[in-house]
Amino acid sequence: MRQRKRGRQEPARRRKRPRRRLCGTPPSERVEKLVTDLLNELIRCPDRIQPAASQMAAACGKTREDLTTALERQPIDEDNARALLLQLAAEQYDAIGNTEYETVRLRRLLTGRKPMTELDAELLQSAVSKVCVTNKCVTVMLKNRQVIERRDPL
Repeated sequence: MRQRKRGRQEPARRRKRPRRRLCGTPPSERVEKLVTDLLNELIRCPDRIQPAASQMAAACGKTREDLTTALERQPIDEDNARALLLQLAAEQYDAIGNTEYETVRLRRLLTGRKPMTELDAELLQSAVSKVCVTNKCVTVMLKNRQVIERRDPL
């Protein structure tokens, strides 16, 4: 049997991953100003950041009703009430998505910050997941999936 001669093997080269870009081209001054204004509004009033509609009420409604009924009956069955309370807490915990977490994180990120004179790339990357631009409107999707928009005055 003939053996194949092996030439010098080159080590596997790591391909450099391109840096993630928030948009394909540099944004226009108009878009940059509108996004800066939107973020400044949130900096001035972080309570405008709201979590997306939650299914927690639907998921926990039956258990909550059962708990209320159990607490209204006299004498209170403490073991049953405790079990229902723990079940309700578990259901609420399961129903919490990351939108509530992201909402709290965004509020903390923006609270106490001074309004920007120019767009802060680090803040943009940590708070915004998408920016959509049309002829007359700039729409910003925050990390908690809340959408805010600004229309150009005509």
